[in-house]
Amino acid sequence: MLAAYYSIGANAEKLFEGLEIERNPTFKQHLNKHPVIYFDLPALKDSWNELDGRKPTLVKYIKRVLLDELSEEYPEIKIAPRQPLRNAMIAVSSHLK
Repeated sequence: MLAAYYSIGANAEKLFEGLEIERNPTFKQHLNKHPVIYFDLPALKDSWNELDGRKPTLVKYIKRVLLDELSEEYPEIKIAPRQPLRNAMIAVSSHLK
């Protein structure tokens, strides 16, 4: 529900029709106006389990997947594959302001 409410890529106004949040004065101010990182942990774990050879830790794998996806979504931002995830997210956030 949080991703549906905040995510730029969603069109969720009808989903919240008749609910209390719709009466909140800031409802439309934030509805589908923010970038949201969403990942399905079981699916990530399954793809990690399918890796052949030497596997990174699951946390390192998630970081790599997130950096790859940020690079694809924001090609205009230079995101190095081994940079700290925090730095990549700050760069994306700064770009969106």
